[in-house]
Amino acid sequence: MQESILNESNVLFTAESEIKEICKPVFELLDLQYYSYGRFYDNGKCVLLSTNKNIFLNHFEKEYKLTVTPKEDNSNLKKIYNLILIDDNLPEIIADEYNLFNHGVMLDIIKKYPGYYEMFCYVAKKEATDPVNKFLNSLDKLENFSENFLESSKNNINSGIKNIIDLPISMKPLITGASRESKRNSYSIFHRGSSIFLSEKQLHCLSLLTTGKTTKEIARNMKISIKTVEDHLRAIKLKLKCNRKSALLYWNKE
Repeated sequence: MQESILNESNVLFTAESEIKEICKPVFELLDLQYYSYGRFYDNGKCVLLSTNKNIFLNHFEKEYKLTVTPKEDNSNLKKIYNLILIDDNLPEIIADEYNLFNHGVMLDIIKKYPGYYEMFCYVAKKEATDPVNKFLNSLDKLENFSENFLESSKNNINSGIKNIIDLPISMKPLITGASRESKRNSYSIFHRGSSIFLSEKQLHCLSLLTTGKTTKEIARNMKISIKTVEDHLRAIKLKLKCNRKSALLYWNKE
């Protein structure tokens, strides 16, 4: 790691304890191992905040790209939900974190704006109970926390902008900012070495199913027909390679 890129005066170091305090509620909610925030500009500069600075120190030392993004054309996406499971086909950066930092299932919420994007990264402990179900059923709470985090960390983010990190080419992320007109969201699950994409309604169906709701109850909750729910679940089973509806409740444990 080059000292000119990251030094002890950077907000990543100076704000660590404050970020931990801000994140206490979400840590208790989801049994998290760590949380990180990044603002990445299209020109390769960025602001990084984390409850564990050593995560990013490891990234810089090994010159990892700072995001693992879904493998699709995301130029028209406004928001990306990227759920990364733990299996034998992990990207190098995630496998490394898993081994070094007690890294479990992780959820990235990536929000894109003209010229930059923000990434809110929630990482569960290896030993966390049902982390996938917790993530799927806490999306609204995580969205609210993300907004609150931006407000609570405003001074640190501004400090980071003043002392901005200029990433080397090898570490520059692959995502670029979207236009304001773009409103499409992407929901992806990194499973068995590839990204599996779900529609918003498919993800909603899956999250309700993991709470134990029946097809009829899901239909009532989503205000759609039972047949439409069955169609969504059939599509999800095909994508996740599950033969039975009941298997969807356990696919995350494979």
